[in-house]
Amino acid sequence: MPPNRTGRFIREGYRLLQQGDAGSAIKAFQQAVRSNSRSIEGWLQLGQIYMRLGNFSEAENCFQHITGIDQNHLIAHGNLGICYHRLQKLDAAISGFRKVIQLQPDNVTALRHLATVLLDKGERQQAATLCGQAIKLQPDFSGAYILRGAIHNALGEFELAAANYRKASKLEPGMLNAIAGEANALIKLGDKEGAFALIGPHVQTTVDNVSLAIAYASTHEIHGDFRRAADQLEKLLASPTLTHSERLQLHFSAGDLYDRTKLFDEAFHHYNMGNRYVARQYSLDADRSRLDKTRTAFSADTLERLTVTEQTMTTLVFIVGMPRSGTSLVEKILSRHSQVGAGGEMPYIPEISVSLRDSSGNNISYPEKIADAGIANLRQHAKQHLQRLELIAKGRPIVTDKLPHNFLFLGLIQTLFPDARIIHCRRNVLDTCLSNYFQYFSSGLDYAYNLEDIACHYNYYSELMTHWRQVLNLDMLEIDYEMLVEKQEETTRKLVDFCGLQWEPDCLSFHKADEVTRTASYAQVRQPMYSHSIKRWRNYEKHLQPLIRQLIPSLLNTG
Repeated sequence: MPPNRTGRFIREGYRLLQQGDAGSAIKAFQQAVRSNSRSIEGWLQLGQIYMRLGNFSEAENCFQHITGIDQNHLIAHGNLGICYHRLQKLDAAISGFRKVIQLQPDNVTALRHLATVLLDKGERQQAATLCGQAIKLQPDFSGAYILRGAIHNALGEFELAAANYRKASKLEPGMLNAIAGEANALIKLGDKEGAFALIGPHVQTTVDNVSLAIAYASTHEIHGDFRRAADQLEKLLASPTLTHSERLQLHFSAGDLYDRTKLFDEAFHHYNMGNRYVARQYSLDADRSRLDKTRTAFSADTLERLTVTEQTMTTLVFIVGMPRSGTSLVEKILSRHSQVGAGGEMPYIPEISVSLRDSSGNNISYPEKIADAGIANLRQHAKQHLQRLELIAKGRPIVTDKLPHNFLFLGLIQTLFPDARIIHCRRNVLDTCLSNYFQYFSSGLDYAYNLEDIACHYNYYSELMTHWRQVLNLDMLEIDYEMLVEKQEETTRKLVDFCGLQWEPDCLSFHKADEVTRTASYAQVRQPMYSHSIKRWRNYEKHLQPLIRQLIPSLLNTG
């Protein structure tokens, strides 16, 4: 077809679009690019129609044609980023949006899109930085504040999340995503009544907003209309236009709702579907390799040779274990004591592990080269860490760190802080694994979205804890979640005594603690002790066979 006919087909395509005939418009633009394969306008219009129709694979192909013609085409790279995001090609999406920002550094839309993709990947701090740049460039853009609210929410900074959603509402009154976002932040702060007061006026008719439907389902105990809440979630899930992230959130919300109303088969179905939408991959070989390297590197002899022997004024208490094993509850209990500063989940120990140097100042590979670490460098890291904790300690002699996966770094912790104390939280293996599977973690934990992967990781965790018991000299107290629930005062007194503290009755009123728990356990630790989470796995036993088959048999003390 002669190239001079290309313009006629493009004009015909525009005319058909104005008439609302997208199908015929596609054919016209297809004729345009067949007549001239280098017609950027033809490929662009074709790709944008496919995007509006939700056909992101075809749209991706169109925009790739454009970047092959013009490698600096701003709109094509931006649209490719959107397509890749919708297709869950997150690394490609990041590259697409970074190319836009490279070409146009003040492109607020690209900054916001890139921050959103990074948030989906669990890169929360990077997302926060980019979102801040977008707000600085366009401080009256409500969508950026909604995104920053979501980032604060993922970071567990629920008060800041609510504040950003309120800012968005001021900029654009009546915006449902802002109203629902604030409501969901209030729910995580334990204020379901306040949350429902916010969303109540907006749920009188059919709810077609994802965030609003989730908030309504989460306040089921306040309004009592389970059926309507469930129907809204199911109706939204039937929509073909949902984003990947929206579908994920709706499935986990539906799982929570059905679980709370004891419809266990329906709950498991939705949790299972939600986990399928999580864009993270677990490497069994990498996890196994990390375990083997850690056990080999941290022998008893190596630990004795490396341990830093300087005494410290502050006693560090590391609360470790599998996520959902009671670490938040234990820290909350201790935080009620007048002599304890609660640090929450601090990232510092893992950060230290990747910045160690030998005596010549060269970086070393952790953990396999830990024996080459320079004593002076280790002492420097220990000193810097203690200085960071001064704001938390505020003169109190004990600071807690409840990052559960610090169990991977107990050898390093002994090396840096030989006077540290370890509280190892344990819980029924099936209850622990099930609770991991039922929780969407906003970052990390790549093993938590498949039952067999959870079992493999649990096996490795158990093997590593056995190794630490054999080689560490640290004081360690092992606390069973079930005993803490069933014998609260007796077990709490053991915790307090282990920390070298005098008994304070306030430790039994942990749910009244002022500090906000910034983890997936926020709801549990804001209420008095309860026992309904013990042996919860029995409600789902028929669904758990893939998990049970993969676990080391000796771990299956299910009771």
